Amino acid sequence: MPVAKTASTEKSRGLIAYRLRLVFCILCSALILSGCASTDANVADSSSLIKEIQSLKTNLQNLTVRLDKQMAANAAYPSNLLTEVKSLKTAFQDLKVHFEEQKAASMAAPDMLIAMQTLKIELQDLTGRFEETQYLSDKSLKELSESKDKLAVQIKELEGTITALQEKLVRVEAAAVTSKELEDTITALQEKLVQIVKREGPEGKKEDKKPLTREVKDIYMDAQKAFEEERFEDARELFQSITDDYPGNEYSDNARFWIGETYYKQERFGDAILAYEELFKKNPESDKVAGALLKQGLAFYELKEDDIGRITLKKLINKSPDSEQAQVAKKMLSSSTPAQKQQSSVVETAPVEKQKPEELEEGLKEEGTEIKNVYKEIYETYKQEKFKEAREKFEAFLKDYSENEYSDNARFWIGETYYKEGNYKAAILAYERLLNETPESDKVPGALLKQGMAFYELGEDETGRILLKKLIEKFPDSEQVQVAKKKLGSLKSSQTKEQ
Repeated sequence: MPVAKTASTEKSRGLIAYRLRLVFCILCSALILSGCASTDANVADSSSLIKEIQSLKTNLQNLTVRLDKQMAANAAYPSNLLTEVKSLKTAFQDLKVHFEEQKAASMAAPDMLIAMQTLKIELQDLTGRFEETQYLSDKSLKELSESKDKLAVQIKELEGTITALQEKLVRVEAAAVTSKELEDTITALQEKLVQIVKREGPEGKKEDKKPLTREVKDIYMDAQKAFEEERFEDARELFQSITDDYPGNEYSDNARFWIGETYYKQERFGDAILAYEELFKKNPESDKVAGALLKQGLAFYELKEDDIGRITLKKLINKSPDSEQAQVAKKMLSSSTPAQKQQSSVVETAPVEKQKPEELEEGLKEEGTEIKNVYKEIYETYKQEKFKEAREKFEAFLKDYSENEYSDNARFWIGETYYKEGNYKAAILAYERLLNETPESDKVPGALLKQGMAFYELGEDETGRILLKKLIEKFPDSEQVQVAKKKLGSLKSSQTKEQ
């Protein structure tokens, strides 16, 4: 029995040791396989491996329980067996720890792959978004550049439109001013028409001239009385009221003449010259013209303008050779001291018709070439700004040579010499001489222009404006018209600014 029991015990011990070794070998093999397998294999077989390890763990626990029971039943186990069992337990625990590490590693690999895959997807998404943003940015910049170019073109077009509108506004304003002037002119003409209708019968026939009212005649007599009493200011005011308040009456020309006389008596010779000139313009057929020419010539002498005074007296002699004033003029011209003050009694005579220029005398020795050379020589003197010398030579040229192709030019340049010297009153009369004696000359537009400018220089803007408009109407295609329009335009502009 003891031998059988001992054999049975030995057999059990051998069996237990065998099983423990088998379990240990299986666990080691599992660990080796798990270490050698690739990451992809671990990921693929991780679940089955875990199940096998768990099954082995369960079997080991069952064996341990059975071993403990056997050891409890057989207390006399050899020490070496116990030591081996403990060693196996320790190895099992180490194997378990190693397994957990391998399990964690095997589990971390798939997580890392998943994380990397997620990051890759996110990176692709971010890359797509960046490329989309860059595309939109480039597109926006391109559209912005195109919009900027379009805006620049639109701004340029708007500037052109504004400029055109401004020019149109200027033309509209000018047209408005012209329209206002036309309306004023039409109103004035309508008023004159009413006056004409009142003077004429219903069938348009002119009625017999009605005698002047007692009032006008009384004013004229009062003015004459004031003049005789040397109350020249009062006399001039009364004479002026006749021309202003009663235009077109039979005393108008006399009143204009005596206005000039009041200035002459006060030794205001420049004003007297212009007053006489007013008579020539408003009443050219008056019987007072001869007396006015005489006194105008004397006024020029008083102003030390002997050349113009002489010309004026010659004009008187040509226009009214049989008048008493012409005889006085002849005596003055023959006098060695023509500048000496002369007091002449002005005798009223019948109206004198305008005389034609004297017929050219035949048999003149000067030839055309000689006249041309003389004229050029005098003109060179003018260009050298020797105005007084040039004027005297032009006057001598007109006196010494008969009417020729340079006569009108000489008259024009005489006016220019006065204008250059700032003697605008004398210039006005010199230009008037050209207009009267050679009205068909090509110098007439220039004379009208400079005459108007001279009146502006004297502060007579209204007269200057009338002359420039006359130039524009009579000679619309001349070069001088452009200067006249510019002058009138500048005046309108200055008046608008003042308003």
